[in-house]
Amino acid sequence: MTTLVAREIVYYSSRDEDCFFSWLHQIKCVSDVRGIGCELHISLNETQISDDDLREFISLFHRYGVDKAQLSQFINQNNTIWFANENAYWYRDVFIKSP
Repeated sequence: MTTLVAREIVYYSSRDEDCFFSWLHQIKCVSDVRGIGCELHISLNETQISDDDLREFISLFHRYGVDKAQLSQFINQNNTIWFANENAYWYRDVFIKSP
């Protein structure tokens, strides 16, 4: 089982928080979500997630400032063309480590 971690998410209202969790729970591969201190642990029921689920994580993590580098583990032969596209808005955050 794979776990993604979201740290210190900022919600600007209670509805904003509701939207985050609603969006998260609509991603098909999410099996469990647990808060541990200032972290949110997102358990996935698959080690290789679908392209649609990966796109949702990219969007959700981008909007809420969650570290996208952890998504790099999902690159594979089938998604490399679009996922590792150097012109994509997420490319630097996913594949280029900050100094």
